[in-house]
Amino acid sequence: MQKFTVSYPLLIAAALALAFDKSGWIILYLAAAALHECGHLAAILLCDGRVQHITATLCGLKIDYTSRRQTSYAADALMALAGPLANLAVMLAAAAASRFFPDENLFYFCGVNLILALFNLIPAAPLDGGRALKAALMALWGADRGERAAQTVSLAAGWLLAAAGLILLFFTRRNASLLFAALLVLQNAHCPSARRSKQGNMRNKPCF
Repeated sequence: MQKFTVSYPLLIAAALALAFDKSGWIILYLAAAALHECGHLAAILLCDGRVQHITATLCGLKIDYTSRRQTSYAADALMALAGPLANLAVMLAAAAASRFFPDENLFYFCGVNLILALFNLIPAAPLDGGRALKAALMALWGADRGERAAQTVSLAAGWLLAAAGLILLFFTRRNASLLFAALLVLQNAHCPSARRSKQGNMRNKPCF
């Protein structure tokens, strides 16, 4: 059975980006995003999960996996935070390497990993920070109350992200990435989907 697929919109977008990208930022971003997802995959395997299928889309990776046993809230938080932690670890390694091999690409790579980690730590689902916060609140207050509290935080973070996106678009005149992220967050907050089922677990988040 094929375990990895790439959506056609992602292939088209990546081809266009690589064709018109003269600075090399796209390559650095793709490398940082791949390491981010490797962190998630490593955590899933560490928590005794079995990956069934991975789909690469414009919004990031969708990882379908099953667990041999019921995972704890701590395991859910670990799997969520593993991606940003991987980016932070790579950033520190690249910063250390830049002291011996000064290269502007290493400095850019540090920045890309830092931005990717901080963005995904925003406490709003379906970002990693929102998933980790949800696991923590459910552990503290129970499933129902914790999920409602996490949804409220996600909604507030989504509107703040939308405001930041409008400011960014106003000053740059072209960068609407934060607005796109805010739309995903607000859509998720208003129409939350189940993250867990008896058949397994599914992770689907944007990776900017």
